[in-house]
Amino acid sequence: MIIAGRVLRRIPDGQRILVTAHDAFHYLGRAYGLEVRGIQGLSTESEAGVREIEELVDYLVTLRIPSVFVESSVSDKNVRALVEGAAARGHQVVIGAELFSDAMGPQGTYEGTYVGMIDHNITMLTRALGGVAPERGFQGKLSPGPMKH
Repeated sequence: MIIAGRVLRRIPDGQRILVTAHDAFHYLGRAYGLEVRGIQGLSTESEAGVREIEELVDYLVTLRIPSVFVESSVSDKNVRALVEGAAARGHQVVIGAELFSDAMGPQGTYEGTYVGMIDHNITMLTRALGGVAPERGFQGKLSPGPMKH
């Protein structure tokens, strides 16, 4: 997706880091030059340990990463622990958006199509990491406001 690459390139160099619950987005990192950090491995069923969460909190605080992301197919518990851990160390991290992983958006919506899912993820990532993305996505079809699941 050439347009997706153009949108993601709008993220400033020092902020091109995607932190989320698991490693589902490494394909995106390889394709578009994002560093991807997941709390747990590729399996959505493995539990992250306290050590992994503490290491990732250190990483967030050290690099002053502004946003982390929850995923539609994974519990947000561990990502919220990152936010709380960073706050306890004096660094505010926000949940940038919910990304679709291992699933598309609601059936019958643009986000429920493959292209719509990619558009949603690219647009939300770009905005949350300091880049500028078109208001309704790169095809102008994203639903206004946050998606409800």
